[in-house]
Amino acid sequence: MPSCPITPAPAQSPLTCLIDVLEQVPDPRRRRGRRHPLAGIIAAAVCAVLAGSRSFAAIAQWAADLDAADLHRLGLTRAKASDASTFRRILSRLDAEVLDALIGAYLGPGPAS
Repeated sequence: MPSCPITPAPAQSPLTCLIDVLEQVPDPRRRRGRRHPLAGIIAAAVCAVLAGSRSFAAIAQWAADLDAADLHRLGLTRAKASDASTFRRILSRLDAEVLDALIGAYLGPGPAS
């Protein structure tokens, strides 16, 4: 049984499925000035934290070390990743309950009580 609530296409990776789930998070930003897709920013932050990043600066540094192909895989369309202040500003404004529910659904049900 796949862990993704969205049935992936045969060639779809778990990362692609995660980005599909993250696209459901409401974007707290105004339309003007958006440079990166929200799902890509969250996906980069999630991957950076899984890789050991523990601060906004470390998340931004991890993302800055990626090449263009890796940024694209994360859903980031620009050639350069966001800086630490962008990660801080966006991640602090997200609806944590919605994000928690979506990632929880993506990871699947917890242990039976």
